[in-house]
Amino acid sequence: MNKKPQDTSSCAPFTPFGANGLAQELLADSHDLTRRESEVLEWIAEAKSDAEIAVILGISRRTVNHHVSRILRKMGVENRVAASRMVLEACFRRSMES
Repeated sequence: MNKKPQDTSSCAPFTPFGANGLAQELLADSHDLTRRESEVLEWIAEAKSDAEIAVILGISRRTVNHHVSRILRKMGVENRVAASRMVLEACFRRSMES
């Protein structure tokens, strides 16, 4: 069985997800996220911890935690997993439209 590989270029590369602005493009406007919140959301979707995101973005862990709290509130979700799922679902919908 030779299956043709699925084209995932609309959501790839996933690493670094935060470098390609996908959350900004897919979700930021509908949830009124700032550019920085969108960046943090993309790294959340990559399963990065607050400490890792802080290093990547060159900001304090406390600032990341503040952004995460605002993201969750604005998106109306209770945790990082739910926020990540929204990003991945938006990515999947976009890939299906292509």
